[in-house]
Amino acid sequence: MEHSVIVIGGGIGGLTAAALLGSAGYHVQVLEASREWGGCAGKFQRGEALFPVGATLGMGFEHGGIHQRIFQYLGIESPSNQLLDRVMDVHLPGVNLTFHRNRETHVNGLMRAFPDIAYKIDCYYRDLYRMAKKIRTLVDPLPILPPKTVREWKELIMSLNFSSLTLLPAFQKTMLDLLKKYDLHVNPSFKHFIDGQLIDSMQVESDQCSLLLGCLALDMYHEGAFYLEGGLYRIPNVWSMHRYLPGLKPPWGGEL
Repeated sequence: MEHSVIVIGGGIGGLTAAALLGSAGYHVQVLEASREWGGCAGKFQRGEALFPVGATLGMGFEHGGIHQRIFQYLGIESPSNQLLDRVMDVHLPGVNLTFHRNRETHVNGLMRAFPDIAYKIDCYYRDLYRMAKKIRTLVDPLPILPPKTVREWKELIMSLNFSSLTLLPAFQKTMLDLLKKYDLHVNPSFKHFIDGQLIDSMQVESDQCSLLLGCLALDMYHEGAFYLEGGLYRIPNVWSMHRYLPGLKPPWGGEL
């Protein structure tokens, strides 16, 4: 059928793509293997108890954040959420760490937890935050990658600036390279802490994580980490009831 699209997976990414395609006039069919929408941000029920599974923190709900922009574009009211100043507690052998939203508070806490490498940690995060700020200037326009049409190439070129060009030497590097730059890779506890954050946000450890995307991912917690009232699975529920996805059925029922 002309203007028909099949989306594989009914997680947040799949349902968001389906809603955006539906708003553009496409007939969308979503294929989902589970009995629940949501993927890594789904839920399951046992009796009267409802349990969220997988991801628990929501990112991008701040003003100008990616989820906020999508909700606004589709004319949907964002689910009620709570901005967290204390994002998470991390327990490692011999040391307990807290991830703070405030960048300075966060770095100072890590420097106190690792006094022997405090100066290196300070330099590491200064570098990380500097790159993340530059990357964000490129990401904000949301250019389509890879570009294929004249319009897409124009949008990409218009999104580039001198600051983003200075990131070119980092395109082929990993987050492990940044740790090595300050000899932090030899500290197992600190490296484990960074690897845990990257697994949470990027699903890979420092040796496999792109330096540019990794810096942006770790900085994203400071831009805003949110708890959605009722659980993160409320996002798939919002998409599943959206007017651009008429005829939505449960995942085992078939199509949207």
